[in-house]
Amino acid sequence: MSERQTGLLIIVVGLAAALLAVLANPLGIGHSGFGWHQVVLLVAGIVLAVVGAVVVLRAPSPDPGPGPDPTPGPDPTPGPDQ
Repeated sequence: MSERQTGLLIIVVGLAAALLAVLANPLGIGHSGFGWHQVVLLVAGIVLAVVGAVVVLRAPSPDPGPGPDPTPGPDPTPGPDQ
């Protein structure tokens, strides 16, 4: 698994944790009000998402492989003196 894929996975896990914290009460797995467990899970999810984003942005870009030759060739259009 590449660094970029690892970072994306961390982002997804963090967003899922934050979403679970926010939706715990409507899903019936939380108590009334926004409890401290939900706050901890929300903060942890946000931190994971930010760390994942940093990993993705710092990951080396994939090698695109051989591309077009960067050296310019002769100009195929005739000039005014030809």
